[in-house]
Amino acid sequence: MRLYRTYILRLLVDTEAKDAAPELHGSLQAIGDQQTQPFKSGQGLLTLLRETIRKKAEAEIQDVNQEDE
Repeated sequence: MRLYRTYILRLLVDTEAKDAAPELHGSLQAIGDQQTQPFKSGQGLLTLLRETIRKKAEAEIQDVNQEDE
């Protein structure tokens, strides 16, 4: 079973950061959801995406299992 979700990604890059690499941060919001989830690094974004996908998949599987009962 495949699940498709659409998200709004607000990506902010601080190109004037004093570090060699620009600073990356922003927020992620599912379409139809009022809650935004902030992140403060590229790794934080990847972690957030993985957690969000896992939670949505688990909820969808529970819904399907309840329909089968």
